[in-house]
Amino acid sequence: MDIYIEPVLPKPHILILRCSSVAQALAQLGKAIHYRISVVAPDVDREQFPDVDALQPELSLNGLRITRETFIVVSTQGEGDEEALEQAARSSAENVAFVASKVKARKVLEYLRSERVSQIRAPAGLEIRAASPEEIAVSILAEIIQLRGHRAKPIAEPQQSALPVLNKDARDPVCGMMVNVSGAKYKSEHQGSQVYFCCAGCKQAFDRQPDKYASSISD
Repeated sequence: MDIYIEPVLPKPHILILRCSSVAQALAQLGKAIHYRISVVAPDVDREQFPDVDALQPELSLNGLRITRETFIVVSTQGEGDEEALEQAARSSAENVAFVASKVKARKVLEYLRSERVSQIRAPAGLEIRAASPEEIAVSILAEIIQLRGHRAKPIAEPQQSALPVLNKDARDPVCGMMVNVSGAKYKSEHQGSQVYFCCAGCKQAFDRQPDKYASSISD
């Protein structure tokens, strides 16, 4: 008797807050590659997002299932930035991104002053000089694909160095992103090992509470 097993893995879930033009382009592209798409926004309707899996016409994440495969994208374009980011930061999502310019993102995140704000990626998306809503959506989707790929990447053998480094690409223990250790700008020493970070915010969060994130260093 032959037994065939086909694993059924959960689809990546993009949870979009608000209904900007970038949000609409991202929803369309996400569905094109068979991701699960949810949209949370006041007065949102099916005409704006005809093919998404779930619509919630109020700015609340209550009742929505958030897993390790959930990627929250806040795309407000000036409408309720702080409220939407607070909702995202209070959620259990590991990955939150904010669609905004660098200047605006810095001002809004400084205003919030929440501990989890340091884990929000802003501006959202890979740096590919995207300009139009569609290009920005492509850069965000590419970043999500990159994050998932890094997360699935096996850990390499330890390398010999004055301070031990686990792998060429080290995981930021605060936000979970992978960091190329050879060019890492932000790093700290913890119990004789180098810890690498994707940004200054993650380094500051770790330095304030190293014991909170220490268990994630070797993940």
